Amino acid sequence: MADRRRHPGWAVLILAGLLAGCGGSPTNIETPAGTIAALPPSPTVSTSEPSPARSPTLSAPPVLTVGPSEPAPDSLPTSATVERGGVRVTVWIGRNPLSAGERTVLQTVVKNTGRDTLRWYVDGCGIDVFAQAELRGATFRPSAITTTPLLRAYSAWLRTEARLDAPIYLSFEPGWLSGMRDYGCADLAMPRSLKPGASTKQDLIWDGLVRDRLGPPPSGPTTITATFDSWYRGAQEQGDEEHKPIVVKLDSWVVGGPPAAFLSPAEAIDSALADPAFADWVITQPFNDRRDGVVEYDPDADAWMIGMIHDRDNQPSVRHVALVDPLTGKVIAIREHEVRR
Repeated sequence: MADRRRHPGWAVLILAGLLAGCGGSPTNIETPAGTIAALPPSPTVSTSEPSPARSPTLSAPPVLTVGPSEPAPDSLPTSATVERGGVRVTVWIGRNPLSAGERTVLQTVVKNTGRDTLRWYVDGCGIDVFAQAELRGATFRPSAITTTPLLRAYSAWLRTEARLDAPIYLSFEPGWLSGMRDYGCADLAMPRSLKPGASTKQDLIWDGLVRDRLGPPPSGPTTITATFDSWYRGAQEQGDEEHKPIVVKLDSWVVGGPPAAFLSPAEAIDSALADPAFADWVITQPFNDRRDGVVEYDPDADAWMIGMIHDRDNQPSVRHVALVDPLTGKVIAIREHEVRR
């Protein structure tokens, strides 16, 4: 299964406390020149306006999307089934079309309609049927916000960390993974099986955002693709043609996308780098394998979070982020705290 690059989430519980100015000792952070003290937990660490060089083009659509009008509520099919080789795979969704920014449950059902035992493997996340939806023809809007030459490499690095050139996907995940970021599924092959006539169900949840928390998706057509893979019958794997992955497709649509002024991920990155206080900190940070970029939208805080996570030997990691208003591009706070990974 593809690397999801996610670790336990923190935005809802920790961010609320940070924005309320919770107490505690500041954390020092290592830099190429030694150490610098963490920012004090004041309600707003940075209130500076973004650089005057900001582009006025933020009113453009956040993505390029296909143009047909949105379908009416509950006007699309809510289930689809494919049966092959004595295996019936069904997907069911509570509502169709999907609503941007709202959690939606997708149920998968695998039934053994054959005469012998059905067997398959799952990885460490235990997902029987992997499901996702690609927004066809949609791309993130590039940034026209000016950054200083010294910061352009950081802007490019954060774009790469967020994989902004990849297709825009919606991910359906088990409930216990909901609200988490930067996790990985262990590369295991754990066996599962079903007797003839038996079935198993699993609920997967879409969190209402683009994969990796890259903001609410734009309105437009999509197809939910569910794949049942690594299966075989009887006592051992046969590997013949009928045991290829079973793929179920359900046509859908995303409605209620973000307003035209909503910042794209690239614009959020450059908005953060345009803030003098955040830029002064970023420029002290080296690029190495001890640091991961943070580019994600938190719907509870209604802010983009842009920054880095610094891993340290025998100590908790340190996350340092700028909170960017998604409509104005203003940095409303800068926060730093320890996280365990």
